[in-house]
Amino acid sequence: MGSNEGFKALGDTVLFTPLQIGSLELAHRIVQAPCTRMRGVKESDGVWAHGDIGVEYYSQRANKGGLQITEATSISRLVRTIFIPSLSEFY
Repeated sequence: MGSNEGFKALGDTVLFTPLQIGSLELAHRIVQAPCTRMRGVKESDGVWAHGDIGVEYYSQRANKGGLQITEATSISRLVRTIFIPSLSEFY
């Protein structure tokens, strides 16, 4: 293993400073991107939506003052852009 020479702790960087985006006041600048696209639950023929597993996934990663961007889902099989079974769509 190498030494920590030249290593700077991230706690003292701008990454952990507050940020305001419109009316959102974030405690830090770490944003979680969508990560559950293959976890859809079949609602009806051709319509997949997030179920309890999606709620659990994002709940486990939530933190005070943070921002999570989650997937959108189709409201009807007639309005989606692509079809991949069990894939929640993102617009």
